[in-house]
Amino acid sequence: MSCLITAWLAAMLALQDPSAPTSAPATQSTLEQLRAEHRELVDQEFSTLPRRDPLPIEKIVSLTLEDGHLHVKPLLEPTNGSVAIDATNWPGKMHVTVGAPQALMMHIKHVDLSKPDLIATYTQIITGADYLQISRDSESDKGLSSITLIQSRQFADENDDPIRLTARYVSDVEGGPDVNVQISGSSFETMRRDHPREMQKYLLPILQDLQAANLLRLSDPVTAWQVLANEVKIDPKLRDRVSDLVQKLSSPEFADRVLAEEQLTQLGAPAAIILMRMDHSKLAADPKATVDTMIRAHTPLPDQRVADLRKDLPFLCDTLLLDEPALRQAAIVRIGDLTGKSIDLPDTLSDAEKTKRIDAFRATIIPATQPAK
Repeated sequence: MSCLITAWLAAMLALQDPSAPTSAPATQSTLEQLRAEHRELVDQEFSTLPRRDPLPIEKIVSLTLEDGHLHVKPLLEPTNGSVAIDATNWPGKMHVTVGAPQALMMHIKHVDLSKPDLIATYTQIITGADYLQISRDSESDKGLSSITLIQSRQFADENDDPIRLTARYVSDVEGGPDVNVQISGSSFETMRRDHPREMQKYLLPILQDLQAANLLRLSDPVTAWQVLANEVKIDPKLRDRVSDLVQKLSSPEFADRVLAEEQLTQLGAPAAIILMRMDHSKLAADPKATVDTMIRAHTPLPDQRVADLRKDLPFLCDTLLLDEPALRQAAIVRIGDLTGKSIDLPDTLSDAEKTKRIDAFRATIIPATQPAK
């Protein structure tokens, strides 16, 4: 077994008893023995740090998207070195260093020793001027996994993509699978769009622990309205309203035509879907151009992308998390067409209850898979 965690363990053992013999033990330690040794040394490391009162992780660090790029900001005041602080909603031990000014430097190190099949899992966040790194290293008696996201202006200065994600798994089992995935992009947003499966597979578990899973949501209202146009149930009153406004686009009065166009625009995507289903062949050139313009404004995706997303269960499950009831119901219908399964999402559910129910449903229709080579 060889990795950063193992090396750290060996170094800590040597520091604990420099006179101890360095020869290898006669028998290999079991997973439980390695976990116990690691827990003792982690406890020792954290016992020397000043301690702060526990807080939810979202009150310790903030993750947001700004102009398509990922921004990670400390929410604590600057510290004098590292301080231990437990996140009430992220099991494990954590220490945090916040520099002054806060925007320039932060280091979070979190250790999770609770998973029975792993020795330890280390998650780190490092920020600096124009630099961000989020990483997670885990080790078991079967191998090592390492996931790292780096966003750096230096990459762009060197004419490289400014954000990269690498995921590696090295098996200690003879014949076991090794994984080496590397993707990059011009922004976090483009990475999420162009590499959704890799980002969901490798980065999502980290963002879930940071209470920032929404940053990887594959669905958004604009996309969902276009993808699920066939499944969206239209209110008859809205359909009549749209039909009336289309007629007014042909009014001899200029003011009536302008007002009708403004009101159609205000009705947004639901009206665009109704327009898509209408026969425009008898419209005069000007009102037809208005209708065509509105439809184009709400159908930005190419046909092939729409066809792909209509079969994409992760996208459809993320649509269930959107606030628009019509989109949620349309996603339920489409998922039922693809899988034969359905989910009940009453409007009375809290956001937390809804997310929990959707996550459980997701697990029944999207089988867990091993990392691709």
